[in-house]
Amino acid sequence: MANPPSDRPRHIKCLQVNLHHAKAASDVLCRRFKTELLDVAFIQEPWVFAGAIKGLNDCDELTQQDLAAVWTKVPTQMGEQEVVLASAYLPGDSCEMPTREVIALEEYCRRRKLKLIMSCDANAHHCVWGSSDTNSRGESFLEFITKNNLFILNRGNEPTFVNAIRGEVLDLTISSTSLSTFISNWHVSNEVSMSDHRHIRFDIEAQRVTNHVYRNPRKTNWELFRLHIEREVNGSTAPISSVYEL
Repeated sequence: MANPPSDRPRHIKCLQVNLHHAKAASDVLCRRFKTELLDVAFIQEPWVFAGAIKGLNDCDELTQQDLAAVWTKVPTQMGEQEVVLASAYLPGDSCEMPTREVIALEEYCRRRKLKLIMSCDANAHHCVWGSSDTNSRGESFLEFITKNNLFILNRGNEPTFVNAIRGEVLDLTISSTSLSTFISNWHVSNEVSMSDHRHIRFDIEAQRVTNHVYRNPRKTNWELFRLHIEREVNGSTAPISSVYEL
């Protein structure tokens, strides 16, 4: 989901959360999305009723059951970057890690030389991204990330998943390594999410492309310049005794 673009130069403000199919969690997300003027929300397990996503009026149809991806252009200090923004859910009971959909997405971006930012509920543990331990799913996912030159944006070990009995880091934000320098302010939010997954906030460092006005001496019309000088100087009685007065 996305807010309409505005004309003010700023970062692209992103939020990531697994809604756990909860209506209340969807309401909290929508309120925060509008009041904080966020730009992009990466969500997993949305509230679904009668086969349709509810509570998110700006949400397009999912690309696939556990993966949604959009292609866009992001203006940065290095010029416009073609970026795929994706949200993925990796089921904990799946024997595939990562899923075929995520592998296909990475291959798609690599073939077309597109940058990738993917938020995911990985349902995987690894101490590299702050989990309390490491399991086989985490090892497989880290191997995939490393092999494909992706970058883990998570910072610290603040739990992203919290229920009555435990807290754990299960949610990851991943990007192409070349794009990682444009991601800032990644943190787990203290906002109440009404889900067992907490909100994750980060910014994409974007800027508006502006046209700079300047003079090019090589293209100066010197004849016109002299004509203007003559018109201004002729008839002037002011004494000129310095460069400043001139």
